[in-house]
Amino acid sequence: MSLKIKASERQTILHKLVGVLRKKYGRSEPQTQRPVFESLLFAACLEDAQTSAAEAALQRLRDGFYDLNEIRVSSISQIERYLTGLSNPPWRALRIRDALHTVFETHYKFDLEHLKRKTHEQALKELSALRHSSFFMRMYVLQHCLGAHVLPLDASSLSLLKWLGLVEPEATQESAAEELKTSVRKSDAGLLCHLLREFACDPAFAPRLHLSAQDRKSGVDPHEAVERLTALLASGGVRKRETVKGTGRGAAVTKTHKKPAARPAARRGRTNATAATVKKKLTKKPAVPPRKRR
Repeated sequence: MSLKIKASERQTILHKLVGVLRKKYGRSEPQTQRPVFESLLFAACLEDAQTSAAEAALQRLRDGFYDLNEIRVSSISQIERYLTGLSNPPWRALRIRDALHTVFETHYKFDLEHLKRKTHEQALKELSALRHSSFFMRMYVLQHCLGAHVLPLDASSLSLLKWLGLVEPEATQESAAEELKTSVRKSDAGLLCHLLREFACDPAFAPRLHLSAQDRKSGVDPHEAVERLTALLASGGVRKRETVKGTGRGAAVTKTHKKPAARPAARRGRTNATAATVKKKLTKKPAVPPRKRR
């Protein structure tokens, strides 16, 4: 459970969170002008990933094939080879190929610019016709290409919001986006979603964003969200770990270095005396045997 707060209180908290995250991940959202259909493909790469990794993956995909039609007729395994560095490449490859197939079979070209002339409801209905399109992909296109007031939340961003106590632990991406929309101005929605995703997908912090059993039972106070985030940033995230050999499971434990315990004084004295005796024997010149008379 999480504690209930007013929309105005949540708006203040989100504003403060943005201020903290801007210091680490930049003061603005990357501005890129992409056609609608290319934005859809980019969203398939961007979901649960940082922007730089998604842009690199999309560029590798475009460079690896002659054109979009070659990608359309390629296998999932051929496409996923260019999506390395992103989580779950096969699923992303399926979404990309499905989008290529559906749009080409419907319009005989890879173009969705006509969505800009439709209402948001009509555009959403057409995007939902893509069998494997995700909630994030559809909302991303609506926000960045059609100017809709929506929040494209992915699973990683949702985990962060739950960890901060800003949404219920049982919330879905759809319900969380609808709930938060009343606390976020349209002009701020893009930057907020960008910063949440950058932090939630940061390898240094992502493993720490899971609710503990105690948090689920007692709830997370959303008024402490800024302090929780600031403390995690200050900690540097995941500690360095080493693999324990011989466990059969490759379990990881935190590496620590202990200082050897000091020896008792009496024992040190005996040890030093023994060492001195051995040194004296080794340095003593051997006796020369007497010469025999002729």
